[in-house]
Amino acid sequence: MEFDLARLQPKERASFALRALYEAAGCRKYHMGRFEEYGLYQENRSFLSSEQVITFTDLDGRLLALKPDVTLSIAKTAQPAPGETLKYYYHENVYRPSAESHTFKEISQMGLELLGEVKEPEVRQTVCLAAQSLEQMGQPWVLEISHMGYLFGLFDALGVPEAARPGLLETLRAKNIHELRAAAKAAGLSDADANALTALLSLSGEYAVALPKAAALCRNTRMEAAVAELNALAEPLAKAGGSIRLDGRELAELPQWERTGLVGYLGHDPELFSGTIRENVLLGDTGDPMDYLRAVCLDGEVAAMTEGLETRVGTGGVRLSGGQAQRLALARTLAHQRPLLILDDPFSALDRATETEIFAHLRRLAADSVVILISHRLYLFPELDRVIWLENGEAKVGTHEELEGNTPDYAAQFDAQRGEQP
Repeated sequence: MEFDLARLQPKERASFALRALYEAAGCRKYHMGRFEEYGLYQENRSFLSSEQVITFTDLDGRLLALKPDVTLSIAKTAQPAPGETLKYYYHENVYRPSAESHTFKEISQMGLELLGEVKEPEVRQTVCLAAQSLEQMGQPWVLEISHMGYLFGLFDALGVPEAARPGLLETLRAKNIHELRAAAKAAGLSDADANALTALLSLSGEYAVALPKAAALCRNTRMEAAVAELNALAEPLAKAGGSIRLDGRELAELPQWERTGLVGYLGHDPELFSGTIRENVLLGDTGDPMDYLRAVCLDGEVAAMTEGLETRVGTGGVRLSGGQAQRLALARTLAHQRPLLILDDPFSALDRATETEIFAHLRRLAADSVVILISHRLYLFPELDRVIWLENGEAKVGTHEELEGNTPDYAAQFDAQRGEQP
């Protein structure tokens, strides 16, 4: 008589599938057959998701804990010999506090642990098993991957003091660019080094997009080695399905305050304050706004004004021309960099020569950011990494060359605009 897995609940079917997957990979099942002493978790409380643990006294008077975690028990019990790699999987119920109910709840947890000599092949196998595990769930999934060697390599290159590293790590996890910059300055980093650190926040998204950017920012062999290991994962992970992201999260899942710190937006009709040109660019920050005005080809016009940077622009920029107002708003956007910049037709009021010059400056100043440029002007598109062509409610995505070859309407409009004189 055959056993029909379809009769099982989804969680039970997933459990069988994962067990078969892990055992085929050479992993042994670990069963937590006894409770561990509370002292084990107290000594390693920084490892736990919460310091709140259910405890009870054993018959011999020992203070035990009601399974808040399995990994620490495996690490205590397993004793790999020199050069040996031990692979375990487990399926246990753990007890952890619930933020929603303010009580403890029982959680069925399945996991994979490697101990002993763990080298690059073992790491690669484990990450691929994570992707294959998600695929077994039968639902769309995203696997987020990061590499601490890359981060510590950057810390080394920037000379970050050891005492400052834990605080910077916590700030990096929060992904708040303002707090990260302030923490970097407090750690004694220069403006340039603080910019290099905040550039890490732009290293997220699809593997094929984020990894080349990570490679370009390498400063030492430790960072290069980390990128090489991530590159080695690309091919096996691509076979797993799902969505592989490098240290990335969906924007929709982020709280509003965090999205504000990650995304800069310049609308089609930019808003200017009634203050001075300096105030509109810096928004209360210190520094020289002329660098950003120069980047948008507005420095000469401002220098020619009687009051220069102290010229008041009027409500909504009424004292400026349309092109000047648009460029001033772009200068403000560049002065307050975000990992993701969305620019909605920022060159619509400019002539082609000025637009081309500003675009060259934009590529330089926003090199560490992801820039989404919304425009009806196609002649700059050969310079873009990816083009999204929207037509009749459908989108086609590719490089400029790919769209020229497979999208006739795109090719025709590009050719028409390319023939226009500046």
